[in-house]
Amino acid sequence: METKQKKYSHKHLALYVLLLYLLFLFLPLGIFHLRGDSSKASVSPAAIDSTKSETNTKAAPSATPDPSSSVPGFLDGVTIFPQKGSTTAPTSAENDIFRIKDSATDTILTVAAKDFLPAAVACEMPLSAPDESLKAQAVAAYTYYSAQRNVNKENDYDLTCNSDAWLIYTTPEKMQERWGEQYDTYMEKANLIVNSVYGEMLTENNEPILASYFAISNGSTEASANVWGSERSYLTSVASPGDLLSDGYLSYNSFTADEIREKLQAAFPDLSFDFSTAESDWFTSQELSSAGYTNQINVCGITIEGTKLRTALALASTSFDVNFNGTNFAFTVRGHGHGVGMSQVGAIYMAEQGSNYQEILAHYYPGTTLTNITYTP
Repeated sequence: METKQKKYSHKHLALYVLLLYLLFLFLPLGIFHLRGDSSKASVSPAAIDSTKSETNTKAAPSATPDPSSSVPGFLDGVTIFPQKGSTTAPTSAENDIFRIKDSATDTILTVAAKDFLPAAVACEMPLSAPDESLKAQAVAAYTYYSAQRNVNKENDYDLTCNSDAWLIYTTPEKMQERWGEQYDTYMEKANLIVNSVYGEMLTENNEPILASYFAISNGSTEASANVWGSERSYLTSVASPGDLLSDGYLSYNSFTADEIREKLQAAFPDLSFDFSTAESDWFTSQELSSAGYTNQINVCGITIEGTKLRTALALASTSFDVNFNGTNFAFTVRGHGHGVGMSQVGAIYMAEQGSNYQEILAHYYPGTTLTNITYTP
């Protein structure tokens, strides 16, 4: 009996030794694998590298709608996902320039990136916003317009702006005119923000991403495939709950039947709408994406994409409800902008809750890498 117990104990001891051996053998591999996965899943300081790469896109208006114009659909007809351009970064900060066609003056401006970015940030966000949200905006803008620059390197200009409307870029003179005595204070703030992140851009496979951004989501961002027809793994739907707290989250539009008829016929002259049905049946079969944006809707017998209807009726976004109250068509609209990429209001909210700019960018552009381009003196 005692001999059997000793053999039983020896077997257990051998089993424990084997398990400990396997544990010490494979545990380091497991930890390394987990660390490698986490670096790909989010943008963090550890993900910053010195890869020198850039690409561009065709010149397009800002990814944030101009509130003064109330004209959505500004990216319609623009090459959103162009062919890849050169991946060669500027050799020095002095060569890091943007050629900008200013529609306000019909001139082409040559602006150093370090001068372009403070103005671009000021055009997109109030400088009273938390620093980390402003840094996220600076990185997103630098990434987006660097991509345009490479694609347009054979053209006369890299991107367009309207300096009078503060759309994408405005000049120091226009900023001084608006800010007055506060000009030096605001410029100091903008320059500090830009200098703290200058040279950083978001990349995927060593290529700058399409770092699109917009004003306010409906509570979630939209996938690029549902807006522009091309899928990008980093432009997927993510939660943005802070947007619901924004003053501009809800907007309302009201149209008479005659106004709807005129706008539809003007926007879609080749389509034959059936206006003979009851007004309450003019808008039916609304199909929503998983994020709650309108993919398509039947309008007077014709199926129309949500993005095109948004443009035709000048709605703030494609996340809307429509009802006929017996006199007018009442639209309740959630959010402002195309909904793809970084919500600027959402970025501000995250910064207010303690997130840094790396975490903000990781949230809105999942799976990308924050790359630090090192320029030679």
